[in-house]
Amino acid sequence: MVEITETARNVLSDYLVKNPGKVVCIGYLGLGCSGPSLALSLGEPPEGAQVDEVDGVKVFVPEDVLVFSDNQLIDYIKNDEMEGFSVTSKGGFSCSGDCGSCGQ
Repeated sequence: MVEITETARNVLSDYLVKNPGKVVCIGYLGLGCSGPSLALSLGEPPEGAQVDEVDGVKVFVPEDVLVFSDNQLIDYIKNDEMEGFSVTSKGGFSCSGDCGSCGQ
């Protein structure tokens, strides 16, 4: 399940108006101690892919994301230090401490 904050929805809606035919795609970049590293892009989903509509925004979440994360939150952050989208996993994977790189 994907959640989109109101701020993110407003910004994404503007992007989608300027890029007709595109959808929001959540991508998987790798796995770390905090869980999956996710990315956001505009693109075209593969032929026949399931595209969900969340609060009026079309979103594609590929299977490799769903393996590690069953709930994603898309937010838009703007402050003195940064401005941009944040995509986080709200559930699914948790670190078991097996890799040892963090000392756990």
